Amino acid sequence: MQYAKGGRGRKAPYETTHARVPKEIKSLIDRITTMYRELYDQPEKITTMVSSITSILEDKEDVNKFSQVLSKEEAIKEAEKILRSKKGNKKQQFEKLLTSIYGGDINLDI
Repeated sequence: MQYAKGGRGRKAPYETTHARVPKEIKSLIDRITTMYRELYDQPEKITTMVSSITSILEDKEDVNKFSQVLSKEEAIKEAEKILRSKKGNKKQQFEKLLTSIYGGDINLDI
């Protein structure tokens, strides 16, 4: 299927809009758009795709996982704090740090 690339000429067979997207998620948006264009002739598959994406975005547990992840700067500060500390179990502190960065439950077998 040929699709509109913008400008004059080919008009998309579906309603379109323009939006500014953060660079960090642009590739994801491009993939979703490409999937939509490829499935345009199959409305039942588009419905499935849209409902799958919607359910992922509405899952509150996944949103909480994203909010727990530390930025690079925060992770470096936490690691420096652990290395400077003279008390406590460093293994447990590193497990806590890695869990904060990557989410889930990380156990170090050292």
